[in-house]
Amino acid sequence: MVADLSGGLRRRLTLARALVHKPRLLILDEPTTGLDPQARLLLWDKIRELRNRFVTVLLSTHDMDEAEALCPRLAVMDGGQIVVEGAPGDLLRKHLPPHCLALIPNGEPPKRAMDALRRKAKRVEQRGEEWLFFGADPIALRKLAVKIPHRRIRERPADLEDLFVALTGRDLRE
Repeated sequence: MVADLSGGLRRRLTLARALVHKPRLLILDEPTTGLDPQARLLLWDKIRELRNRFVTVLLSTHDMDEAEALCPRLAVMDGGQIVVEGAPGDLLRKHLPPHCLALIPNGEPPKRAMDALRRKAKRVEQRGEEWLFFGADPIALRKLAVKIPHRRIRERPADLEDLFVALTGRDLRE
């Protein structure tokens, strides 16, 4: 009985039923929602295998790791409209500086030090208590950031989540 299956098994059964007739086009809406990590990775492998067999896969997802792992081309949508489309790497290079320095200050950061960091960064964003500074020169960003009392500093490349927020805005809308 399908009703007795777990959410993950139901999700896998739905995919198996969609593949029985060997479609040339497969439309997936949030296919890994509710799956445990092992099932998610198995499904990702199956989607890659289908693409390699020349099945067109149209995938809708809010999971940026999933989009990056599975989509050679993607479209960022906002309000039902396509904002940009292209290869993930191309979109990142076009719309964001390549490096991100994430800083969680320890208390209220000194204004002069924060202003210097803001001036050096090409884009600045605050997500909760974390400040994100995007730029092309990670060494220069770090030299300025370490002058600010902090609980954590980490450096990373700009990613698809950063791209989505940069293109669609930070505010949650209906």
